[in-house]
Amino acid sequence: ATPVEFFMLPAAGTLLKDLMPDDAEGGVHRDLVDQVTALLFQSFRFWLHGRFTWELTGAAAATVLSAEGPPGSDRVDPPEPAGYVQLPRNLLWARVAEDAPAEPVDGFFFSAPTDSEGGPPGRLDLLLALGVRPGRPGISTVDVSIEGDDMLQHWADVDARPGGTDFGNVLPGGELQGYHSLTTRAEVLKLAARCFRLMQTADGQEVEGTDGRRRLVDG
Repeated sequence: ATPVEFFMLPAAGTLLKDLMPDDAEGGVHRDLVDQVTALLFQSFRFWLHGRFTWELTGAAAATVLSAEGPPGSDRVDPPEPAGYVQLPRNLLWARVAEDAPAEPVDGFFFSAPTDSEGGPPGRLDLLLALGVRPGRPGISTVDVSIEGDDMLQHWADVDARPGGTDFGNVLPGGELQGYHSLTTRAEVLKLAARCFRLMQTADGQEVEGTDGRRRLVDG
């Protein structure tokens, strides 16, 4: 139910070892281990729970990123134990580190174990997928996790960027393109919470396509 528990399984540990390249001294880079671990965990959970994908159109994303956000609800919960939320292309940008180049956020994986799975109460694991494009041999990732009942309701309305506007553009000239940015982990949690809130209050605006994707067509 958590990445640590998942990789205590012998098969998962063997897979991680097979995927990890050795560096020049015969060891492995710790940050790369963490990234591969998080991606494998989310991929397994995504497969295990039905491979659900939600695609936000421009109007739905605009609602999520607005100052007010989607209409409130008494509680914010993920729609499934695991899934992937895809954002409009090149709308949101983020960096994996302060000195790394900015990359477009394709979307995020989420995992929220159910009571029957024995997971910690209120645990949520998120994994941003950055730089997704044809021909690239991999992606960049950023993982964020929380635990605690009712935490998502709080994160949906929190001020997530000290001294700045949440989701505001930070790229030179990006405001001319309508870009938004994620600069803090709190903004990642706020983004996920608002997406989940929109899913709960879509009121018929969720359309399932022929490819199995669920599209939020309007905010």
